Amino acid sequence: MRLLTKCLFFTTIGSVLVAIAVALLFRFGVLSNLAIPLALNFTAVVICAVIATISVVVLLIKVLRRNPEGLVTYFVTFLICFLFVGYGLVQFNKTNIYPSIHNITTDPIDPPGFSQATLVARGDAANSVELTPGVLEIQQAAFPDLKGVEFDLSTEEVFATVLEEVKSSGWDIIVQEPAIGVVEATDQTFWYGFKDDVAIRVRLNEATGKSVVDMRSVSRVGVSDLGVNANRISAFLADLTDRLSEASLQP
Repeated sequence: MRLLTKCLFFTTIGSVLVAIAVALLFRFGVLSNLAIPLALNFTAVVICAVIATISVVVLLIKVLRRNPEGLVTYFVTFLICFLFVGYGLVQFNKTNIYPSIHNITTDPIDPPGFSQATLVARGDAANSVELTPGVLEIQQAAFPDLKGVEFDLSTEEVFATVLEEVKSSGWDIIVQEPAIGVVEATDQTFWYGFKDDVAIRVRLNEATGKSVVDMRSVSRVGVSDLGVNANRISAFLADLTDRLSEASLQP
């Protein structure tokens, strides 16, 4: 029984460490084939699911028999597996929640474009930045509230704050053109380091006399972004609104 306890525990630790390691290896360019880390991560989730089941059964038997030997180790093993498998299921569930698109904008009629510098940075193998009517229709259905934000400030003031927010977000700036109110930058996802390119445009709305901020976020790889681009835009515009509100309250 002690051998089984150690085997389950160390297999769990090893599976989780392998999953983390291959994700980081892909992020830093050591692995270039995405299929390898995805396959290993899936295998790790399956292994941990099996171990979690075994751990629960053994825990129940030990409790019923009032045998305390190894209880803590089995519980820790189960907890690690439960959290790891739970995270994997949450990510998998996103494929059912979010549509299979990776090109999101707040302005479907006149979306912000990307400069040649950004297109070069994306590389020839990256996803196309073309926004088709079909993609826009899917986006409107999935994210109907994703729209540009207007501010009762000059475009110069808003652009300066946009630039501050981009820098505080840790994005890599590719283009910044104050004269035309354009910022283009690249963000990376946490684990795998997928690169997504963002275009932010600040211009005057002639109808309202206010400055309007529109955004676009496009993944370089993958079919579905699992909602990352839309969530990035929403979070950025919310933070920008807070930053401008705080600035307007200062004497």
